[in-house]
Order: sequence, then C-alpha cells, then structure tokens
Amino acid sequence: MYNVIHLFGSFNIGGAEILAYDVCKHFPQEYGHTIVVTYRGGELERRFEKEGLSIHYIPLDSSRFGFIKQLRKLIIDHQINIIHIHKGLDVLYVKAAAMGLDVKIVQTVHSIGNGRLYWFLRKGAKMFSDHITFVSKDVRDHYENKEMLPSNQSILYNGIEPRKMETTDTILGELNLNESSIIAGMIGNFKNDVRDQFTICKALKSILKKHPDFHFLFVGGKSKIKPHFFDECYNFCERNDMLENVHFLGTRPDVPEILASIDLFVYSSNRDTFGIAVVEAMMSGTPVIVNDLPVFQEITENGTYAQLYKTKDADDLAEKIDYFINHPEKRSELGERGRTWALENYTIEKHIEQLHSIYTELLSD
Repeated sequence: MYNVIHLFGSFNIGGAEILAYDVCKHFPQEYGHTIVVTYRGGELERRFEKEGLSIHYIPLDSSRFGFIKQLRKLIIDHQINIIHIHKGLDVLYVKAAAMGLDVKIVQTVHSIGNGRLYWFLRKGAKMFSDHITFVSKDVRDHYENKEMLPSNQSILYNGIEPRKMETTDTILGELNLNESSIIAGMIGNFKNDVRDQFTICKALKSILKKHPDFHFLFVGGKSKIKPHFFDECYNFCERNDMLENVHFLGTRPDVPEILASIDLFVYSSNRDTFGIAVVEAMMSGTPVIVNDLPVFQEITENGTYAQLYKTKDADDLAEKIDYFINHPEKRSELGERGRTWALENYTIEKHIEQLHSIYTELLSD
C-alpha cells in the first residue's frame, strides 16, 4: 500500500481536475490512499467534501516558503510515498518540500505547454521527476519532435466513469423538439484558439437546405476574453436564418442527458491533447463525427470507431453529416463500435490500473 498526493494549482472544474476527482473516488483501498492538495481552491472542493474525499487547501504565499513548509508537514504526517503533479512548474515546490524524504515525484503533461514547460521537460524532467506521463501519444510526440522527451515516461490516457454516461433522460421536451427529428450537437466552450465551431456552422448551412427538420445543439460557454468567436458563429446563423434549427444552449451541467438527446455528436477543434468530450460521446453510444487531427486519429484508431472529416473542410463535414442522416443503420453501427472501444480503453478503472502499475513500479526500484 502507498499514499499519494495529487497537487493542483486551482480546483476549478476542468478535465484534469475532474479526472483527479474520479481517481480519488474510485481508488481501491487495497492500493492505498489519495489526497488532493490545491493552492487556489475552486468549485470542485464541494464535490470532494460531499463524497468525504481528502482535499487540502494550502495558500501559496508570495514567498512560497509557507506553502512548501505546510506541504512538507502534510507529506510527513500522512506518510506520503508519491506526489503526482499536473502542472510543470509545481515540481519546484514539491522538490523543495520533499527534500531529504523518500518520496517519488510523478508528473502528468496534459497539454502542449509554453517555453517554461519545455525547459523543464528538457532540462529538469530527469532531475526533478521520477516518472512523466503524457495524456496521449500525440502530446508525447510533440515533445519528442523537439528533442525534449525524457526516458522515464509513459502514455496514460484519461479515464471516464462509464456510469456518468448512462441515462435515458433527454432535454427534447425542454427544447420543444420532436423525437422524429434528427438532432446533432457539439459540447465545448467557444474558444477560437482551441475549438472550431465556425466550420460546423458553415456545414450546417448546406445541411439545412437538404434537411429542414434537422437540428443542431451547441453546448458551451462564451469566452469573456474573446467573445467575438461565439458572436461570429451566432451572427452567421442569424444572417442565414438558421436559428430555428441551430440552438445555442450555453454552459450545461447535464452532459449525459444532452448526449442521450442527440443522434450524432459532431466535434471540430483546432488543437487538442486527448478529447474528453469525444470519448464521453463514444462511451454514451452516440455516433461521433470529428475532424482528423492526429490526436483524434489516435483515440479513434484512425477513424475505425468514429467518422473523421478533413479539418476546416465544411463541405467534407456536410457530406459526412448528410450520409449519417440518410443512413440510420450506419449511425447505430458506429455508435455501438465507438461505445465498445471507449469502454475497453478509456474507463476510469483502466486509468487507475495503469496508474497503479506506474506507482508500484516506481516504489519497487
């Protein structure tokens, strides 16, 4: 058995933070005990408290000394064996707090980082971390191409709790939509440097000419920093008289119910490191159409378990959507294939088993 700290800068709701919550919630007691430490807090604290999970808020003072001192005390008091960090620069605080203690450091790289993260992966990874995991081969290859890949590394895909996706409830009544209508949707905030809802809007223009009873749901918030991308999408739909069929729902907490309401999940992105929304849709049994970024080719086995289309090619996307509108049996087949694949490869249980293997191997050295 062993004791692990997961360290986060903040605990607002995000992919890595939700993953930590699910890991702590489902971590087998026979493996050991997990604790989450955050230095800015956030919305997820309430979920941890509700589940009776261990979370510690340690403020990060201007000198950093107070944080390091309290973190060291936590390490000693709870007999911590492993500290798992999720932000590159945090390794400095952890290394200082664990100085002289028999503690292993694991770092997960969730994103394509900035210059400082590059520096730590290239110069500091072997010195400060005992093991580095990447959330996809695509992320690992990015660093490998820049000659920044450490030898002590592995691929550790994110894990999703299948039970979250199991529901028969829908939001069709709320939207006054008929069950006979074909409905598609995308889940993701409007961020023009990350996602690409505008390509979908352009594809929908031609789709609605052929299928006037087709509906599309955009689920995701408007960026406060760059609101113009949402405005561009909304205004495009307004100019082309599409708003009766294209629904902008904003941020929603009921993702499983939304996935249960749609016949197709359509996703468009400029860059991604794993694609949690795509995998959640696959796990729900919803057939997926997604653009052909390398990471999406990776998680769908080159389009075996989801339909790929050419990135930023609205005509190609429209053609793929039209095909699945006209072939309901193909939608059903693709949805079932995707669900089986996701359940075999991307569950929280599989993630924890791989994590356990990494931890036990480190502690056996």
